[in-house]
Amino acid sequence: MAMQSDGRMMRYARQRVFAPIGGAGQERLAAARVAVVGCGALGTHLADMLARAGVGHLILIDRDVVEWSNLQRQMLFDEADADAGTPKASAAANRLRMVNADITIEPRVLDLDAEAARELVGEVDLVLDGSDAFETRYLINDACVEAGIPWIYSAVVGAEGMTLNCHAPLVDGTRTPCLRCVWPDPLPPGSAATCDTVGVLNGAVSMVTGMAATEALKILLGSAAISPELRSFDQWAGTYEAIALPRDPDCPTCARGEYDWLDGAALGDAARLCGQDTIQIRPERLAGTRLPAIDLAAVAGRWRDAGTVQQGGDAFVRLRVAPFDLTLFSDGRALIRGTSDPATARSLYARYVGM
Repeated sequence: MAMQSDGRMMRYARQRVFAPIGGAGQERLAAARVAVVGCGALGTHLADMLARAGVGHLILIDRDVVEWSNLQRQMLFDEADADAGTPKASAAANRLRMVNADITIEPRVLDLDAEAARELVGEVDLVLDGSDAFETRYLINDACVEAGIPWIYSAVVGAEGMTLNCHAPLVDGTRTPCLRCVWPDPLPPGSAATCDTVGVLNGAVSMVTGMAATEALKILLGSAAISPELRSFDQWAGTYEAIALPRDPDCPTCARGEYDWLDGAALGDAARLCGQDTIQIRPERLAGTRLPAIDLAAVAGRWRDAGTVQQGGDAFVRLRVAPFDLTLFSDGRALIRGTSDPATARSLYARYVGM
């Protein structure tokens, strides 16, 4: 590293005098490698805090581009990024290099798959979840548990948020639960609200990512204060809850070593229909299982403020958000017209249906 001016040497002064970190802890953070999967609201806040804290190497992964609707809560982007449709990972990396030129920031514009996930966990000490899709979170969970490294799950919608340290080492030699200890299977598509259907407060994003970023520092420093609890809040109502969750002794992933999302036992695909500018999405599920039928009327109700909605009885519900049409069927399958890119189709599905 090049010789720093006196001013630059003061960058971490307020952090070094915090006793649980100190000078030795700051050096440990400088040697750490962290991946942030997803550079949306959660990911940009997390990456910004860790870059400012001096985590030495950040890998930023995202498949999407910046849109104007992102600017209300995705803090590393500006109007020029939205006008240009800059890839989020690249735009975030460019901004963070202006925040801290003394660390390495590596953008990767890709849709995380099993091969990329296995490669990623071999390069880092910790993974932070900033994604908007449960299929991605189960993939992260498989890859991290298989590699023996911790990751942090975070989620936010409306004014509510939650975070959980997954497979993180505790001082007694045990680990916190993994994602499948808590949710053995993904939530059914369309069963939960998304930010695009009910909105999201930027203050709620800041709150949950502040909690998660602090836990990330604890994990990287080997602190005895790592939280084993699922912590959730409703910022609008002013409520907070911390639930102690033991590991499941029969968890498919961290107990039995079954990596369904890495090894292909989880089924789901995005395929282009022949001769059409349309992608068909099938949601993730385990082989041999069936997803419950979606309540299409409830989905239609959540979509009312998102675009033009057409209901087809019990058969389908359609959302028009120019230039796309999303037709959702009761089995969770969707046709997304207006794109030939599977990554774009998956992103739209996650935003409006949830996955």
